[in-house]
Amino acid sequence: MEFVFSSLTYLLLLVLTAVLLFLIRDELKTKQVENNVDRLIDAPAPKSWPILGHLYLMARYKVPYRVFDEIMADLGSVFRLDLGSVPCVVINGLQNIREVLMIKGDHFDSRPTFRRFEQLFKGDKKNSLAFCDWSQLQKTRRELLRAHTFPNATSNMYVRLDKCLKTELAELMDTIGALADTGCVDLKNLLLHSCANTFLSYFCSTRFSNTYDRFREFVRNFDEVFYEVNQGSAGDFLPSLTPFYSWHFKKIRTWSSKIRNFMETEIFNKRKVAWVPGTKPVDFVDNLLEAVMQPDRDDGFDLDIGLFSLEDIIGGHSAITNFIVKTLGFLVDRPDIQRCIQEEADAVVRASGTCVGLADRPLMPYTEAVVFESLRLIASPIVPHLANQDTSVNGVRIPKGTTVFLNNYSLHMSPELWENPEHFSPERFINAEGRLYKPDYFIPFSGGKRSCMGYKLVQLISFCTIGTLLNKYTLMPVEDVSYAVPKGNLALPYVTFPFRLRPRKK
Repeated sequence: MEFVFSSLTYLLLLVLTAVLLFLIRDELKTKQVENNVDRLIDAPAPKSWPILGHLYLMARYKVPYRVFDEIMADLGSVFRLDLGSVPCVVINGLQNIREVLMIKGDHFDSRPTFRRFEQLFKGDKKNSLAFCDWSQLQKTRRELLRAHTFPNATSNMYVRLDKCLKTELAELMDTIGALADTGCVDLKNLLLHSCANTFLSYFCSTRFSNTYDRFREFVRNFDEVFYEVNQGSAGDFLPSLTPFYSWHFKKIRTWSSKIRNFMETEIFNKRKVAWVPGTKPVDFVDNLLEAVMQPDRDDGFDLDIGLFSLEDIIGGHSAITNFIVKTLGFLVDRPDIQRCIQEEADAVVRASGTCVGLADRPLMPYTEAVVFESLRLIASPIVPHLANQDTSVNGVRIPKGTTVFLNNYSLHMSPELWENPEHFSPERFINAEGRLYKPDYFIPFSGGKRSCMGYKLVQLISFCTIGTLLNKYTLMPVEDVSYAVPKGNLALPYVTFPFRLRPRKK
């Protein structure tokens, strides 16, 4: 009995010792965290002006983000800017950006609220894919879209996208071929309608004639919206100016309303009536209807949210078209690069007997490198994040509610990372073995759980479009037209530079 009692006593003492050690370790960790918080420094800031804060600094450059390099040289890689009434921090350097996107992604997964953008989404940013805060609803939407926006190369969706692309690009080539004069072609207009039909056929199993007035207005409205969200506005940071933007807000709401009306009357309502529960989904509209009709949903996903998701993703056609036209603007004065693309395209077309398709990507690394180089040089900014709690980056205190700008512009234009960064050189994305190479400091689409949902489509559609176009034509400049491609911004005006297209003799 004494032996049993002694064993139990020792066992109890061992357990108590373990618990005591655990509590001591936990207390030490708590004190360490408190000490780390105490050691945080406030973000330094340049001199500000009353009311405007640091907005005056942003106006000093044609590409506002260039001022970040100047400030970083004086204040370090994390600094504060007060843009009007909005407290902001700018995060520079790959490791710091990764800390925001990856290591502390949960601390920075919200978005700032801009009333101008809310006009597109019935005054509520939660209706947007890109501008909403992170939530279970956002997670649901992204999961619903993933199979369609990130199609695996062996999936039915990949085959479907390839078929849609080939159909629309063949139609585009026929349209261009029928032009009486290819000496001054409004390629953006043609590409907008072609890309819109690619999206509509892929996501909605429908397409429209380029001569249909409602479709043309639909495409124009989307492009106006895309241009709008890519422009800076003092009113975003100075709420006192809001009354002066009432007319502009009304215009934005009109674009949004007309887009919704087209989506409902021309596409969604017809599909909803024809939809049969339990049938195998064919496209995103089928998946959307299936999700909306599920009973007892607790994530807030309903028909209205579903329609906003559909509109958001269809609107991606405008982003891709603007990107392609900018890329062509880089190429128009570079016949050497055009020839490299044409050599790759000619080889795969001769081998297949058809046209450039998604399956040809491994055989056309230079064409894919052109897409990467254009993304780098355009250096479109990452959508701002918002700190949803008191946190830090690289030892610098970031208070809750701070708007966070991630300076990918400097990453993509740094002479320390890229040789001759202002020069368009696709070769920088080709390795010694002749394969496509993507360095880790190239992050055009952000990263983590708030990464761009459409970035794979940008690569796939741009590749096929550029390869197909240059297989048939050589781009040449129109006399007296400037092809200075704007940087630090993805959007072009609806009416932009035309191109001369010379048919190739093969």
